[in-house]
Amino acid sequence: MEQKIKQILITIALLLGYTNAIAYDFKVNGIYYNILPTEFPSVEITYKDTNYDSYAGDVEIPEQIVYKNTNYVVSSIGENAFCNCSLLTTISIPQTIKGIKSRAFYNCNHLNTVNITNLSSWCNIKYTNHYSSPLYYGAELHLNGELLKNINTITNDCDSIGDYAFYKQSSLIDVIIPNNISYIGMKSFFDCSKIEKLSIGADVELINTGAFHGCTSLRTIIFCDSEKTLEISNSSYLCFKDSPLNTIYIGRKLNIDTGDYGSYIPFTKVKNAIITINTSLYYFYNTNDYTGATTTNLENIYFGNNVSEIGWYPTQKIKNVYCFSANIEKNTNKGKGETIYVINKDQLPEVFASMNNVTFKNLADLSNIKTGETYEYGTKNIPFLSPSIVNNVINMNAIVNTKSLNINTGHYNDGLPISFTNELWSIDVYYPFEYTIKKAPLTIIANDAERQYGEDNPEFSCSYFGFKNGETDSVLITKPTIATTATINSSVGSYPIIPTNAEAKNYTFTYERGNLTVTQASQTINWDQSFEKVFVGDQIELTAKATSGLTVKYSISDESIAEIYTSNGKTYLDCIKGGEVTLKANQSGNDNYLSADRVTKTIVINKNSGINNVNDNNNVIEIARYDIHGRLLSEPSKGVNIIKYSDGSTRKGVVK
Repeated sequence: MEQKIKQILITIALLLGYTNAIAYDFKVNGIYYNILPTEFPSVEITYKDTNYDSYAGDVEIPEQIVYKNTNYVVSSIGENAFCNCSLLTTISIPQTIKGIKSRAFYNCNHLNTVNITNLSSWCNIKYTNHYSSPLYYGAELHLNGELLKNINTITNDCDSIGDYAFYKQSSLIDVIIPNNISYIGMKSFFDCSKIEKLSIGADVELINTGAFHGCTSLRTIIFCDSEKTLEISNSSYLCFKDSPLNTIYIGRKLNIDTGDYGSYIPFTKVKNAIITINTSLYYFYNTNDYTGATTTNLENIYFGNNVSEIGWYPTQKIKNVYCFSANIEKNTNKGKGETIYVINKDQLPEVFASMNNVTFKNLADLSNIKTGETYEYGTKNIPFLSPSIVNNVINMNAIVNTKSLNINTGHYNDGLPISFTNELWSIDVYYPFEYTIKKAPLTIIANDAERQYGEDNPEFSCSYFGFKNGETDSVLITKPTIATTATINSSVGSYPIIPTNAEAKNYTFTYERGNLTVTQASQTINWDQSFEKVFVGDQIELTAKATSGLTVKYSISDESIAEIYTSNGKTYLDCIKGGEVTLKANQSGNDNYLSADRVTKTIVINKNSGINNVNDNNNVIEIARYDIHGRLLSEPSKGVNIIKYSDGSTRKGVVK
């Protein structure tokens, strides 16, 4: 018999030795791996043998390894991988790790630092149990070398915070669960003893068992506004049981597991409740099963402006009820000495009529303003823009939000907006008030202008008197039309400049005319005519022109040498005898033109030329003769003749 027992023991020992020999598939850089049966090459961390104390000191798990020319992704930490590694002090876990199996960190009671590089990946790790978590024995979580103090770097592609994710992290104080998170895992913030304030995002639909158990400093919770119902699970570890809650903000429907017969009511310690939806206050009260009495620590209830149904259990604790809603349709409370603050105590909803044992007050009282007043646009120091306010809401600040008030022309009866704020929320109510802003007078005066006769009218302008608030004509919807009765042909004189048809939101208009003065235009005489070869007997048409178009008049210094005469509307110089004369062109102006500067020509009349064209050059002969109208003559004709010579010259002569 003893021999058989010895053989059995030897066989067991051999089997154990064989098992230890194949506890891992391969080892790289001091870390033991098993190959996983996955589509892509991947491995998990394992142990060396069943003694389990395979690692000590600082261990850095790589994202991937190469073994026998194959790349493997490190995707898991296997069962018992670091079990009994009591000398393990620091471990670095890459973002490729997707799961940590049972007892992976069991008895790692000297592990003090866990390093990670990606918070979203960390939140997505799946754990088999609490011994799977490297944080179980109180290790501190470090993100990229820094102690984790918040979870603000969770990215939008992360939709859950896994079980045990932030287990016992006492460095967390103000925790904001982002809106993209829908699930908060079991014991995820278990024993986070320094958390003071917690905000639950709008997309969270389940808080699992014990998620915030042991949060012994938690005083404020915000359940952000949402249309989704939030389930809070409670079994062996109760959410918020150990939290000294003081203030709760409820912006969504809560469904809290209160245990058998309502044995666990989570918010009985709360003193301030902010309610922005229609909901019961059941979770704030303990009910005595034998007497039916209710107890609560609630002192102040704040109902938001979307609440239409209110009610609370009668208790001596409640002191103040702040009703920011103007649309209360249902009230289940009869009152028991509370003070109820409303927007306007003088216009209470009917549902408050049956409440006798209460005191009604305004949320805020305003002074130095009168409702129904009319003010001119731009009036300085309008009283309602700087009212005196008495805030009656404790734990909140109140200001009149005058920046949102409309000071343009019109009638306004929406009330004065009062903003109540604190670190948790803000809310606006409208104090009953109406006012009228009338248009301010604005005078438009056309500016005087001046131009010369015959010019186009200038571009007219105007001046404004009465703009408010530093405004300019840029605020005009339509700028004034400015016109005059004067045209380009209007004579010298004074004409009205008339502004009309301006349009503006905040102004009414008075118009004043300006004056357009049309002055005499200047003129000049253009006379480019040459008198280089003039002979006795020449009849020369004088061609001086005034820019005004008025007739130019001529004078001559010696009428015995030459005379000026007019024929058929044209003016000629008749060269009578040889000599030198001075010829002057004048235009004296009229009502619309100033006189022109006189132009003078000096003419030398040569004696040796006449009508018969006797010429020193016997080769130059007359080849054609015309009358004053350009008709060809067959012989000299009485009156002015125009003679063309063979050398190309042309002269005029008078035949008597």
